Amino acid sequence: MLYVSTAANGLASFNAVKHIAIGSGLFLKAERNDSLDFDAWSDSFKIINTTTLRAGDLFVIAFDNNTAIGDKIVFTNLIDILPQTKFSLANACYDLKNASNIRSNKWYCNGNDNDDIYSHEFTWNGTTSIPRGAIICMDVPSTGLAYTLRINGADSSSKFLIVNDGGLTKSSPNISTSSPDGMFIVQGTWDYAGTHANLDGNVVAGFMTGAAWKLFSDDLSSTTGTTRLSRIPASLECLKVQGSTASGNYYKYYTGTRVGTKASLLASLSNPANWSNAAGDNTDNISALSPCNSVFTVNGIYRDTTIWAGQQDSNWFNCNNWDNLTTPDYTTNVWVKDTSVYSVSISSNAANANKYGSIANCQDLVVDSGKTFKLLTNTDTCFIHGNLWLKNGSRLNLSTNSTNGGALFLKGQWTNNSLLDNIDEGGSSVHFMGLGEQGYSSSNAMGDSLNLVIINKAFQNKLVLNSNLTAQSLILNNGIVATNSNVLSITNTISGYQLANDSGNYNNNNYIQGKLKRNIPSNGNYFFPVGDSINGEGYNPVNLSILSGTGTATGEFIPGDPGTCNMMGTISFNCGASQAFLKYTDMTSEGKWNFSGSTFNYNIQAYPNVLNVNVYPNDTNNIFSNNYRLLKTPSGTVDWSNAVLSGDSCFVSDNYYALVGNNYLVFLNSPQQVEPENSTALPVQLTRFAGSVLEDNSAALVWETVSERNSHYFEIMKSTNGFDYRAIGKLTAEGFSNDWHQYNFIDAEPLQAVQYYFLNQVDFDGTIAKSNVISLNAVGKNRQEPYVYLEGNLLLFDSNKRYDFVLTDMSGKIFLKNFSNKIDLSDYAHQIYLLKLTDKNGYNKQFKIVY
Repeated sequence: MLYVSTAANGLASFNAVKHIAIGSGLFLKAERNDSLDFDAWSDSFKIINTTTLRAGDLFVIAFDNNTAIGDKIVFTNLIDILPQTKFSLANACYDLKNASNIRSNKWYCNGNDNDDIYSHEFTWNGTTSIPRGAIICMDVPSTGLAYTLRINGADSSSKFLIVNDGGLTKSSPNISTSSPDGMFIVQGTWDYAGTHANLDGNVVAGFMTGAAWKLFSDDLSSTTGTTRLSRIPASLECLKVQGSTASGNYYKYYTGTRVGTKASLLASLSNPANWSNAAGDNTDNISALSPCNSVFTVNGIYRDTTIWAGQQDSNWFNCNNWDNLTTPDYTTNVWVKDTSVYSVSISSNAANANKYGSIANCQDLVVDSGKTFKLLTNTDTCFIHGNLWLKNGSRLNLSTNSTNGGALFLKGQWTNNSLLDNIDEGGSSVHFMGLGEQGYSSSNAMGDSLNLVIINKAFQNKLVLNSNLTAQSLILNNGIVATNSNVLSITNTISGYQLANDSGNYNNNNYIQGKLKRNIPSNGNYFFPVGDSINGEGYNPVNLSILSGTGTATGEFIPGDPGTCNMMGTISFNCGASQAFLKYTDMTSEGKWNFSGSTFNYNIQAYPNVLNVNVYPNDTNNIFSNNYRLLKTPSGTVDWSNAVLSGDSCFVSDNYYALVGNNYLVFLNSPQQVEPENSTALPVQLTRFAGSVLEDNSAALVWETVSERNSHYFEIMKSTNGFDYRAIGKLTAEGFSNDWHQYNFIDAEPLQAVQYYFLNQVDFDGTIAKSNVISLNAVGKNRQEPYVYLEGNLLLFDSNKRYDFVLTDMSGKIFLKNFSNKIDLSDYAHQIYLLKLTDKNGYNKQFKIVY
């Protein structure tokens, strides 16, 4: 995916480049599709994977600040390090010159302004990864780049590329014996701002010697000159190493266990009781104590995820509550696991919150069953830079205060697998603000209910609803909500949309593509910012003026080409001295309205968009070619011979007509039609994805669609932990269809415990849409429903239980009633049947069978 940053003089620069495959000898092709059609190829390049290092991935296990050749620093890597991975050894002062409890994230050299950092960057050029648990011994020279590096005792100096990524005048980042000194391992790039440096990357490890670490609560605003102190970076709050607090020749080394999981090793490495230090001299004092080939054994499967253990309390900002002893940042995946002692809560008033700007950040967030993710007050903020996944039985508490609440920012997908209402919205706000398309899915049949939803995305960028969504209020700052076959319901206010105008020119952003439902508590004007973002169409505002009646009104903008109708001829109407004619065959489907509650009297004012002029119905003489004509039918009838134009059939303004409701209950899209090939219908409407565990512990998956456009195939994805998915199969889709279809897939690999599945629906053009995630539990054969499928003429429903069934046609005519798990349909007509299953425990479920 490429986003153009600049383009001038035939050169284009791109940012936010994302790739899905690695390789060499790759090229980028640029195409132009206007009258100056041409294409061009970039130079050859390659894409490689490297290791992103976070706090605790590397850990210093020994150092000596005075040897015959300079200094010695020994560290271990608790994760594998891929070839071409870079990291830097930096001698710098972090977060000086601030008053107490103020974080700037600025870096200084010896406390000086206008001075670059002592920093050397190392690139691992080996042909294979450095395995986790290795010991890397680094002899740091007094000057220059003449490092000696050993991995597990073997000289590996030639396999590292070393460059000075600090100041041009700076030499080796060695450890002072006369002054306090902080040493850091970082990954990223330095940006020099004149008075200080900024790090675009992560602080991975660090130690302070010659003095104690400065705390966040210390006042450092008066520090000047060559002060060489540092505050503890937030990521090292629980992972810091403290050397001797006295200046001079000292060495320090780790004496604890070298076997365990990453989490247990970090706990041991961070325990001061497992370290020894002593005065040194001008010799290597630590090699005999910490040999370079005494490796660590890191047990367990590596996870690129931080687990919330909640061992001390519920405070997100307490690093001791996390399995790797690091409070997450925006790059960290978070798993609130069901084994945690406490659920997690975010409070701006909690201890250590001010060290992180009182904002909780993470990449993906997963909340297990039985656990609650909670924002405590109206000043609490959580920023999820990836996806949110609420498992069935989890709870999301955004505030119990009905007038004030916290703020949840989400850049990725919203997936709520709870079958029941599990959200306490209070007075909170949920911000959908991803740069790419976001999806919203909920297993709750009613959809989720939120307080304030704010859409803040890029132009024509969508939040796609795969389930119903209700909100008290909606703010459309930027972006489009596409509802698919679902409904966006707003109880109170909508704001942020562009007001209607007579010119038909709009910014074509900030609207609803699909069904918008509004609460109608009284008379007044209710604006429906609806439209369509497909094929260059746009925003088409509608004003619903309620004269009487209360309840709800649902409006839907439906684009399309003219349909056909059994009614022949034209409708004629008078506007002043002019007579206009409107053919039914010139009609198209502009919109659909549904009302519930009491009987309504209403006026509808529809406003055209200049982008949609050619899509909308025009009279044959083009007298009103830039205007809308709205039809209605009473009570949803499709007999257009009874359709009438009522109210003022002439202009209300230059660009819209008014239509008086006259107590009609439904205002339908004009004439019923078969969708043309260039219809803008959704590619696939997936109405159900479910599964069950069979007797042999295999998994039976079933999903249904009610329409398909340009649909190539479904890819079945499986995971054993809810994070790492792999493709296990593929089924060819119908391609183009307006009919109901059911797909079945058997995962024959026996389930051992809980397994997770979702679908990738792939179009012919390569577009991918993901389904909701389901989980199946093999333990105890926990099934939510039986698996019903056709095999030839046999209708089967596999289960470890027996059911009573009733088989009927769509009119309700009963064909069979029995007690079995198999029905032979050989003697029955090929049509749609309804199968109703019940059992003595109250199970009651109806399935549609297309035979």
